[in-house]
Amino acid sequence: MLGKYIKRYRIENNLTQFDFIVKIQSLDVEASFELLDEITLSRWENERTRPSLKKQVLLMVYMGFKHDLNTFITPDKVKLESLLSKRYKDNFLGSDNPYLNVSSHNKVTVRSSKKIPSSRLKHYSAYYSDIHGVPCDSEHLQMLNENLSNINFHEIYSPENYIIGHLISFQITDDFSLSVINEKLGFKLSFADDDLKGSIYITSMHASCKDIFHYQNKLVYDLILESNKFPKYIFAKCFYPELANFYEAIGGDVCHKGPVSTHGMKYLKCHYRWLMYRINVIDLISSKLFYFNEKFINETFINKPFVDPIIKKEEI
Repeated sequence: MLGKYIKRYRIENNLTQFDFIVKIQSLDVEASFELLDEITLSRWENERTRPSLKKQVLLMVYMGFKHDLNTFITPDKVKLESLLSKRYKDNFLGSDNPYLNVSSHNKVTVRSSKKIPSSRLKHYSAYYSDIHGVPCDSEHLQMLNENLSNINFHEIYSPENYIIGHLISFQITDDFSLSVINEKLGFKLSFADDDLKGSIYITSMHASCKDIFHYQNKLVYDLILESNKFPKYIFAKCFYPELANFYEAIGGDVCHKGPVSTHGMKYLKCHYRWLMYRINVIDLISSKLFYFNEKFINETFINKPFVDPIIKKEEI
């Protein structure tokens, strides 16, 4: 299948195979194609051989076909089920407490916004402080609302109107968004670090069941596709030891530690409330574990957009 995309790209851009190789090598910051020659390219184009899945993903991104990535990646559902099964079998910790009174997850309602609604500032300032162990107040979150132009806020509600999941993120696009991370977590990141601009920082995420976990994968995937600049990294916190193998399997490496804890994530002989993983997006997509069933999500799982009559229209 990769071959047809190579042919299409060469025809649309009037490139010979040699021209194509020169073009790809000029874009190849990963140095993955520095040894590519016309014989090998011809074999790929004619589907006689194919490169590794990671190289296929890189080529699709370089050629501008990122929206077609899911057409030739077959997810490893068995491995993913194994990685997620322990987390979603009666394993509840403090971060699950706001989500426990749930009888059904079918036909959930999703509330999405480009800001954290003012009615939810108090809730999430307490959530960050109590669950993440990172001091946070409503004024800080409001400051983010006012200064970050690309916040993505999603809350998932059960049919009984209980909150059963959330995802809050933003993209690192300027000095301010970078300073938010550095000041809050004690990082020393700069835009000189591995082409950091455009990377996605997930400030908070929780899924009380596997279906919500898969739906959040779709939300993150949509962010990747909507980005003007293909993000190199995703930064995400993991609170559950049972999910550590998942984060490692998708290419994550530990880049920061939460507060020391008596339980939680074990790292270098010590326990922490959470670990933050830096995940290479190319590794993530080519892992075969970044799975979601879009048809199930759109036709069975999601009900309708959330409208809270208490919230002013401009806040939604």
